[in-house]
Amino acid sequence: MYTTVRVRKGTLNKLSLIVGELSVRLGRKVTYDEAINYLINIYKSKRSRRALDNSTIKLIKLIKKPFPGAGPEDFREYDYDDLGE
Repeated sequence: MYTTVRVRKGTLNKLSLIVGELSVRLGRKVTYDEAINYLINIYKSKRSRRALDNSTIKLIKLIKKPFPGAGPEDFREYDYDDLGE
């Protein structure tokens, strides 16, 4: 099923450039529908990366959160050469 979408001439010109670039890249004729779906996929992938970034930020906050009974001395590096003796 098809429908009509109204866009400004400037938007149509930009979309036509994307159609042209995709046609060159893929080596075949590309429809406006394919170009719009291509742009939607880019939007979705960036959106999922932003969600991942937010999750990463939350994890970092949890890692940096101080815990009772733990102090700076707990973060010193240990010398493991004496293990097993």
